[in-house]
Amino acid sequence: MKKNLRYFFVAALAMVGMNASAQEVTFDFNTMENNWGLPTTKTVAETSYTYGGYTIKIAGTSGKSEGFAWNNITEAQEVVGHYLILGKNGAYLTLPAFSFDVDKIEVVGRAGASSAVKQNIFVGENAASTETAGATGTNTYMIKKDYQAAGNVYTLKVTSAHNTQITQIKIYKSSGVAAPEISGSDVFCGSTQVTITADEGAAIYYTTDGVEPTTNSLAYTAPFTIENSCTVKAVASKGGAMSSVVSMDFVKTTGDGSENNPFTVADMLSLPSDYEATDKWVKGIIVGSIKNNAVEETPSVTSNVAMAAAVGETTFANIVPVQLVDANKSALNVVDNATNIGKELKIKGDITKYFGNMGVKNTSDYELDGISGIASVKANAKFDGKMYNAAGQLVNKGYKGLVIMNGKKVVLK
Repeated sequence: MKKNLRYFFVAALAMVGMNASAQEVTFDFNTMENNWGLPTTKTVAETSYTYGGYTIKIAGTSGKSEGFAWNNITEAQEVVGHYLILGKNGAYLTLPAFSFDVDKIEVVGRAGASSAVKQNIFVGENAASTETAGATGTNTYMIKKDYQAAGNVYTLKVTSAHNTQITQIKIYKSSGVAAPEISGSDVFCGSTQVTITADEGAAIYYTTDGVEPTTNSLAYTAPFTIENSCTVKAVASKGGAMSSVVSMDFVKTTGDGSENNPFTVADMLSLPSDYEATDKWVKGIIVGSIKNNAVEETPSVTSNVAMAAAVGETTFANIVPVQLVDANKSALNVVDNATNIGKELKIKGDITKYFGNMGVKNTSDYELDGISGIASVKANAKFDGKMYNAAGQLVNKGYKGLVIMNGKKVVLK
């Protein structure tokens, strides 16, 4: 039996403390009837579907396994759950205009959906909320103040090369109080100054242990520093009404990226996907080189090394890719220096995405098993005809390996 996307009104309020935005409309994909007449096989072209006075538009993107389709599970399989599959990058579902201000939209996924798919709510070409990752649970989109007005047309759009799965979309009417905004660093839980802002005249309440804030929570009066929590939640109150809860997670790291306290591999793997920073130190164990987003069994690439938390780790999801440059490539690459595999590397560079993982690029200074590298000593190299090793120590003509002579690198064999 085919199934449908249906809607219904929910009279109850979603409570936050005393009051909050009300859930007004739910579009439900988890049904057995197909009153909307949605396709059960892949469709790509934008198509409108009307039922119960509402019109939605859905479009997929062309290519293998892309497009959109209402999942056709038989009635006997209803316990599995029904959903709309939509993908990939650029695929969208446009909601109808609503007659009320909207401050929150929830998109409910399902277990087994992609944990990597990225989505966001747009008004026209403008992002009206913050992008989310994963479709296995409920994604909450707090609508920015400039896009809350009645009559706006909201579009849920896939923004990554994945498919999403949707069981419900819930629309919340604004309480009349704009949700507060939280800002601060997204790492270094325990030492980060946090700022919360709200509309003029609104009172702000917050928690630092992740529970829902109410009017009995801490009253915000000035920027504060997180002590023992990695999640801050806040709510604004004005005239007796309370806005929806907003939340910001702060990643707890062992290191802080300084030379004396570098990021560990575990720290790097926990950083947000959009995190970027310059001149940070990272340490880990060299486990090989990277080619085609995998650790090479037989190293052949000299432009990078793979760093992990432990010797022998080759699962790419656990790897921190490190870009090598002229200042350190000769000494660190594992093609010419096979014995580097298994050694601890501490290296300075820019934290950013590299080979799809959080990695280190534009590297410079380093320490290999505690010995300072060339980039650190090159500036101090004497132009006196003498030879110095990577640690800056004076060596004689019988020395084998990489040396600095008159400010230049030379390999002696």
